Amino acid sequence: MAAAADPLARPGHPEAVACLLRGNRLYAVREFDKAIEQYKAGALLEDVPVFQYNLAQAYRVTGRYEDALWHYERFVKRTNPTGELRQTVDGFMAQMQQEIERAAMKQQPFFI
Repeated sequence: MAAAADPLARPGHPEAVACLLRGNRLYAVREFDKAIEQYKAGALLEDVPVFQYNLAQAYRVTGRYEDALWHYERFVKRTNPTGELRQTVDGFMAQMQQEIERAAMKQQPFFI
C-alpha cells in the first residue's frame, strides 16, 4: 500500500484527490477553515494519513491547538514517520502541547 511507504502519499479516490487539491489551494490563500472542510471531506472518502497531517497543520495555524495535536498524534500512530518528517511533527506536537498548557495557565480559577 502506498500510504504505508509514504506517510504523505496522496489518495487514489478521484473525489478525495479533488478535496485534497482544493484544500491545498485554500490553505495557500489562507482560507484555513475552508481548507479544513475540504480535508475532512476527503478523509471521509479515503482516510489516508495526508489528510490527518493537513488537518493538523490547518488547525495549528488557526490556533486550535487541541485539534491540531489530536490530528498530529493520529498521523504519527498511523504512519510512524521517520527522519526529517518525524522531527518536524514532533516539534509541532511539542509546540501544541506548550500552547495548550500556556492557555490553561491563563484561565482564571472558578470559585463556588
